[in-house]
Amino acid sequence: MNSFASVLKKKKILIFGAGFSGKKIAMEMRNAGFEAFTSSRSVKYDKWSFLYDSNNNELPPDELFKGVTHILSCMPPNKDGSDPLLSKLENKLLDLDLEWAGYLSTTGVYGNTFGEWVSENDPANPVQERSKRRLLCEEKWINTSLPTQIFRLPGIYGPGRSTLDSILKKNIKVIFKKDQVFSRVHVADIANAIIYLIQIKINLLFTR
Repeated sequence: MNSFASVLKKKKILIFGAGFSGKKIAMEMRNAGFEAFTSSRSVKYDKWSFLYDSNNNELPPDELFKGVTHILSCMPPNKDGSDPLLSKLENKLLDLDLEWAGYLSTTGVYGNTFGEWVSENDPANPVQERSKRRLLCEEKWINTSLPTQIFRLPGIYGPGRSTLDSILKKNIKVIFKKDQVFSRVHVADIANAIIYLIQIKINLLFTR
């Protein structure tokens, strides 16, 4: 076992939101050596899951947070724009000795750029209400003292969610438009990008 894999064996991440992305990220992180746990609203479906529903007052047990080094939120904002994780557990997270925290957001925060390319250096100007709520949550994460990285993701595809799957299900909408470019990201690429960035952070901690 190489030294980096040995280091990851000592890392523990809690992933809040076990949807399409959260489950894949957790699986890839466990393959990389992490202890990766995912939240579930109602059913604890295996040893790697825990219960968390921001709509009730029941919080995960304190034992779950023992040894946690990383946090990732894949949860969408509440309807009022509040963050479903920070609204309940911000103080708990601040008490942890976290090395890294991640928040999955959306490229929707850039709004309508009328076909122009955007990057993280461009200003956010969301138009849709759901994107405005995402930006509010981004700001809440950034304004904490947590070591947060924001991921602004485009449309996510992967197993069961490809263009071919849509054709087979006959629910695809065909768009013919000159120079049209679609922005998509594979769920496995999201997982691997997160692992890569965490690896960089670990390496930086080693070289201090």
